[in-house]
Amino acid sequence: MKAWIGSVTMAGLLVSGGAAMADGNLLLAQCQASLQMLETTPKSPPDFNAGSCFGTVGAVMDTMTALYYDLPKEAKACFPESGIQYGQAVRIVTRYMSEHPASLHQSGAMLSIEAFKAAYPCSK
Repeated sequence: MKAWIGSVTMAGLLVSGGAAMADGNLLLAQCQASLQMLETTPKSPPDFNAGSCFGTVGAVMDTMTALYYDLPKEAKACFPESGIQYGQAVRIVTRYMSEHPASLHQSGAMLSIEAFKAAYPCSK
């Protein structure tokens, strides 16, 4: 039952609100704006694109963490016990999407899941 609830919650995350419309192309552009904001000195004010990236990536990461024990094995990432900062999460997702341009037609949330799974694989 718990696995079913976790799967339904993840599916809801992937198709809810703006996440359903944000494919990898859009999320990559938004996350590039986030990285530019993070790396600018002095810090530039956040814009909508940067906020959208942080929101999507953060929501995916937080959902994967909260539902870890309820997710099927193939949907898990084993984040460090100390967690990771949102800036690091954005860098991981941006790098993954940049290295997998043929997948950018997929949901940005799904690509975020794949990025976290690749960066933090769970041991067998």
